[in-house]
Amino acid sequence: MDFKSALNHCEILNGIKYSIPHNEQDYQQCADFYFTHFLPREPMVLALGGQGHSQDSRVRAHFLGIVRKNASIMATDLATGQLLGTRIAEIKEREREVQAEPSFKMFQAMYPEPIATIFYTFAKYLKDWDSFDEFKDLDRIYAMFALATHLDWGGKGIAKELLAQSIKVAKNLGCRGAQVVATNDATIHIFQKLGMTLLQQVPWDEIQVNGKKPLIKVNSEALCNFFLKFA
Repeated sequence: MDFKSALNHCEILNGIKYSIPHNEQDYQQCADFYFTHFLPREPMVLALGGQGHSQDSRVRAHFLGIVRKNASIMATDLATGQLLGTRIAEIKEREREVQAEPSFKMFQAMYPEPIATIFYTFAKYLKDWDSFDEFKDLDRIYAMFALATHLDWGGKGIAKELLAQSIKVAKNLGCRGAQVVATNDATIHIFQKLGMTLLQQVPWDEIQVNGKKPLIKVNSEALCNFFLKFA
């Protein structure tokens, strides 16, 4: 696997540069974009009362920790330098030791309760803490989340291209497949059109956290987990 090649990944299409964030300025810019363009529209966040809690420094630190792993993709307008979109991702490798399922109390101790609710939901219902439970024959996968485009640049194919560029990077990094969680109908449709396999689909009214159903008002079809195995 060619880590240097992957880190230097850069393609220019129709005046837009698709590249991996690789310095502190890029990381902070991606974080600002996440809080400005992703969270305000994310269905789970909206159902839990909006994005005010997401500005917590612990949430930002968690996000930056992922971006600094140099596996995400950012789309930048060459003419203006404006960030137009991001696809945040990380590489996951099979652990040698069996991992214990995280508890809601563990997440509560680390993050504001709405964010703890989201992370616990992923852990409980999608087992994102043990991604390889579903992939017995794989030892390295590309885990994607937080696909977002600038509000003024929606419908121009940037989201689809961010996904395509991510797959290229994943293969360069030696991954044998890609996993992605979808919480809104638009991204669910994108992943279905790309032929990704639906591993799990959990209706929001079936999700319980700490004895409650906090996500019953999410305005989308269901919580979905998709996978694409590389040839």
